[in-house]
Amino acid sequence: MKLPVLLFSISMLAGCAIDPAPKATSLVPQAEQFMASYAQELSRGDKGAIAARYHPEGTYFLGNGRKQFASHEAIVARYRDQWQAPSAFEWQELSYEPIGTMGVLVLGKFQWLAANAKEPTTFSYSGLLLFADGQLKIRVEDESAPRK
Repeated sequence: MKLPVLLFSISMLAGCAIDPAPKATSLVPQAEQFMASYAQELSRGDKGAIAARYHPEGTYFLGNGRKQFASHEAIVARYRDQWQAPSAFEWQELSYEPIGTMGVLVLGKFQWLAANAKEPTTFSYSGLLLFADGQLKIRVEDESAPRK
């Protein structure tokens, strides 16, 4: 009697194995909405909203040969005191790669037209969005300009 119960229990557990793929793919629409809202905030120069998109434990910034960690407080101060809004901004070719149920890796490009520029610059972009307080937040961000 014990063997059939054990086999039944094992088969039930095997049938209940957790497949993270459905949950992971459900993160993609959230990440797409995050990036669309991020673009709107960048375009209108909403410094406070942009700073709030970054992870409360801080963010790693990479690109063009640099790696820098910044606390959330430093990010808020940088946007408040130094950041200049673009004249135009547009995401291009964004791809979304779920990282299990933890977050999403966003890869693509963006065009940035500086206030005093005549032509936009195209940057490559990668961002790791992780959950904090139930919302996706930027934990790692890499923005790289083309070499001249």
